[in-house]
Amino acid sequence: MILSTVLISFLSSLLQSTAAQENGYYPGSYTGASITTCLNDGAHPQYMEEQGLLNDSLEECCEQFYIWNYFVCLADGGGIEVTGTSLCGGDKATCGGLASSSDQLYDIAKSCCQAQLGYINDDLCEANSLQQEFDGTMEFYPFYQENKCVQNCEEASDLCGGIIQDSSTPMFETIEECCSEKLSHINPDICQELSDPGTGTEKFYSVTSKSRCYKDCELGVGCARINSTSIVLHEDLESCCDAMPWVSSEFCASRSTEEASDLWYASTQNQVCVNDCLVGDGCVPLEDPTAALYATALECCQAKIPSVSSDICADVSEGNPLVGSNLYYVSYTDERCVMDCAPADDVCGGLADSSDELFANATACCEAKLSYKSLLYCETISDGGDYAGSGWYFADYPNSRCLSDCDESIPWCGGIVEESSVEMNETIAGCCDTFFPSIDSDLCAEASDPTSTGTGKYYGVVADSVCVADDEITGARVEDLSTKLYDTIEECCAAALPWVTSYYCESRSNEDYSNLWYVQYPTLCVKDCESGPGCVPLQDSSVKLYDTSLNCCEEKLNWLDSASCDARSNGLELFSDLFYVDYKNNVCKQDCSETDPLPCGGNPSESNSPLYDTLEECCETKLQWNNLDECVASSNGQDTTTAAGSNEYYVNWKLFKCAKDCIGSAPCGGLKNSWDASYSNPSDCCANHLSWIDEAECVLS
Repeated sequence: MILSTVLISFLSSLLQSTAAQENGYYPGSYTGASITTCLNDGAHPQYMEEQGLLNDSLEECCEQFYIWNYFVCLADGGGIEVTGTSLCGGDKATCGGLASSSDQLYDIAKSCCQAQLGYINDDLCEANSLQQEFDGTMEFYPFYQENKCVQNCEEASDLCGGIIQDSSTPMFETIEECCSEKLSHINPDICQELSDPGTGTEKFYSVTSKSRCYKDCELGVGCARINSTSIVLHEDLESCCDAMPWVSSEFCASRSTEEASDLWYASTQNQVCVNDCLVGDGCVPLEDPTAALYATALECCQAKIPSVSSDICADVSEGNPLVGSNLYYVSYTDERCVMDCAPADDVCGGLADSSDELFANATACCEAKLSYKSLLYCETISDGGDYAGSGWYFADYPNSRCLSDCDESIPWCGGIVEESSVEMNETIAGCCDTFFPSIDSDLCAEASDPTSTGTGKYYGVVADSVCVADDEITGARVEDLSTKLYDTIEECCAAALPWVTSYYCESRSNEDYSNLWYVQYPTLCVKDCESGPGCVPLQDSSVKLYDTSLNCCEEKLNWLDSASCDARSNGLELFSDLFYVDYKNNVCKQDCSETDPLPCGGNPSESNSPLYDTLEECCETKLQWNNLDECVASSNGQDTTTAAGSNEYYVNWKLFKCAKDCIGSAPCGGLKNSWDASYSNPSDCCANHLSWIDEAECVLS
């Protein structure tokens, strides 16, 4: 902001009485105070006088140091009293503080809202600006998430959708206009109903999953409110049912009124026709909406069951059942033989027709018509029994074992054998000898017999680098019958796992540890044991082990001090009392016990961290971008916040951000170095040094 010559002259004369020569005015914020004015109390730092930072008058000091907030500086410094209508003093609810020279002023709030906040609703902006209550415009606007129109008012009723702030939201006088203009893809009746819930549209809509129609109403038979905007509404039930041409019109009409059609449909499985009714003898409500319906049982029999005499079919359908021959015929659909009787059940297959060949019993029928089925299986299910299997054994070739002919829910069973083509033997031994001659018979029998506890021999487990016993108590059963077995753990480790070190394989196979040492980079060796100092069970079976931790340190960590490595490996602490850097906390620490006062910080986290004789040497070498005194103080846990800076901005290259030259939280970035360029504002700092970074990310915050 550039003050005009006239204004400067006026203020100079106005403030002449405020000048004080005995001390001089200085910027108060330069002492660390959170103020935006100049002081004349003689408490200025000595460097201000030496560097010529003192001014003869308040207005000169404000113009030099607070030109961007000149009037506030004068007012806070006691130089002027702000009154009148041009500068609001903040004693009214609508005052926002003093406007700056760049602010555009308006006579009324609404003009300001329209010119500066055009994206906000004028009425809402004006009410908020004048601290007035605003209940909304009561117009309607589209609420797309719920496909309805809501009123611009507080959500105190079903119609209100909340007060809209965005001036771009279209508003309408009525729900009808809103639905028509902005939700035209929705049926207007549905939009109106969703926007202003009532008792329903009183129109009909179809639900294809139920093959019926519902009426959009609150109470009554067949009423169900709409729950989707994609629903198509119909004026009457007939047109609604017509919209589902694959559904019988009689079925749709009856189900839509919660009734049945009282017509007849065919049950081809039972070779009869059935009455579609709800109450009474013989009533079986129809489930298939596409089925043809007939006025009488006779018409149904004539049309749908031509293989049976229509009169007999009608008599049976109306409750006069006939008795069949009780002989057997094949039902290829059910893959069993059934008895010539009705109605169909576990034994009866319905009345036989003239094309069916009849047999005296199920056995004869099964042998003649279903020879590809196991005879015992066919006989059992044909007589209505539950077949549990023969109990004989058949080959499970993929797993090289024999399984029993029984329900597979039983562990040793392979499922019920239905086909006659499957060869079986009465015993496990006979099955193994017949179907698996190339596999050791004991292994085959052991794998096939659920009561077996294993062979007791050992086999290698590559994934775990161990040998385990084929025993369900002490080890794990062999699953692959081609697995090689060994009499002892030693033989197994040597032959089955030759790449695994013997001491690892043998100790783990015995569920023990080697108690030897191995390297754990980068700082120590650990012991292959279960618990105790330095114990870390070994995971890599190929790692070399050592008798002692010292041997391990000397061979595997020879760049470290072997004594320190040995002590650390055994859980002991050794301290050098030298200093190392802690970049995370931006301090230097001493290699001494953390229980001692700062700068003690324990051993360095990195064993190869450089060490220094003094704290100052560490700060100068590793934290050279920090002020030395500040680094030493911080490392000793001393308060550094009393140090002052220029409050100008400089580049903190460690953070790659422009920070303020001061101590404290952001935007302060610590005290700058004497060679660092500084700027009065962060924008200049970013533009000159970090121009490729967005200013919002460039400034430390």
